[in-house]
Amino acid sequence: MIRPRSPLVVLFWSFGLYLLIHTIQYAGCLVASLISGASFESIISGKFSNHLTLFGRGITAAVLGVPFIFLIFRFLWRRPWSWVRFQFDIKLLLSGLVAGACIATLALVAVGLFGNIEITATPQRFAAGEIAAIILGTIGHVAFIAITEELIFRGIAVREWATKWGWSVASLVGGIYFGTVHIIGLLPNVGFISAVWIILAAIVGNVLFVAWYIRGDSLWLPIGFHAGWNLSLMTLYGVTLSGRVSAYGLFTIEISGPAAITGGVFGLEASVVVMVMSVTLTVLVMRLSKSRMSSLLNSGLNDTTADAI
Repeated sequence: MIRPRSPLVVLFWSFGLYLLIHTIQYAGCLVASLISGASFESIISGKFSNHLTLFGRGITAAVLGVPFIFLIFRFLWRRPWSWVRFQFDIKLLLSGLVAGACIATLALVAVGLFGNIEITATPQRFAAGEIAAIILGTIGHVAFIAITEELIFRGIAVREWATKWGWSVASLVGGIYFGTVHIIGLLPNVGFISAVWIILAAIVGNVLFVAWYIRGDSLWLPIGFHAGWNLSLMTLYGVTLSGRVSAYGLFTIEISGPAAITGGVFGLEASVVVMVMSVTLTVLVMRLSKSRMSSLLNSGLNDTTADAI
């Protein structure tokens, strides 16, 4: 028997876990400082970065951060893996990776049809060792972010709220929550209109991630999609993602045009073109889900598949 938890308790706990998990960045900055020779303060403030700092922070996130996620979820949040559908599934992870990379590429092409995209830098500017460090560091960072955000925002927040409000309302509230957390990192450079638009984009994105969650009956499908999306846009194409400028993409692609098309300071995810694509994809994914009616969609507090807590 899975006991329901108060929506406010879920909110405070999930945000607390999010902050706790991200303290791993301090360890990453320390490792990056030791590797690069730059000061800890210059790295954590963003004043200094290079391929070595990217490598140090990314590898630390993967080696320390990912196991830390598992431990604090299991021993602090105390829900069984089966409740959030977190049992590892390599097939769903790889399927999500491929889908995320393909949709990211299509999104970039679609935005280019309405705005202007220009390749301003190529991999030739990096030495072979630098490319290896960038790829490994980014993979580590993306793995950490994808697992953390899917576990906390979909596996904890939306999953728990759905037991009280149903999946539709939980996805809407979860999207507002997801967007608000991302806006915090952009303050004070985001105005009211931009903030509202970013939250709208986050709601659309959150609903899509939930659709993947339901479709796969597992968190590993949205984790894979999240990772594939981020890796393509950050590591390969070098475009702004969730308000973060990608200075070390293998290519650097500049997108120009109206903010509604380019996504403005938040990046491609806030583009109206991408939002329309996401809504369309969500509908398609949910139609596929109806063909076999995911057990996650139908599961409630008497989930017989859950392990004992």
